[in-house]
Amino acid sequence: MMDKGYMNQGYEIKIFHEVGDGGVAIGMRSGIKDDPAPFVVWNYVYENGVPSFYWGGYSDERLQAITTFIERTRALVSKLDWPAWCALKTQEESK
Repeated sequence: MMDKGYMNQGYEIKIFHEVGDGGVAIGMRSGIKDDPAPFVVWNYVYENGVPSFYWGGYSDERLQAITTFIERTRALVSKLDWPAWCALKTQEESK
């Protein structure tokens, strides 16, 4: 089981949403001057009770990371047919 604050590749997990046997997470790293990618969004699955991260989307913008997180979470949830999650819109989609 993952908790907020879990570390992966130097990024601290700040937000995650579990869907089925995996989920989506936003990681943030700090302490690197002029960091070109302080944010990352990963999908993950559990392997032997430990999250295994894949499909990293790196960004220098918080809003982009949040948008990617919502899009990826919505894609996973759509497979479960949860209409409320699937109806969520990002800020860009709402324009």
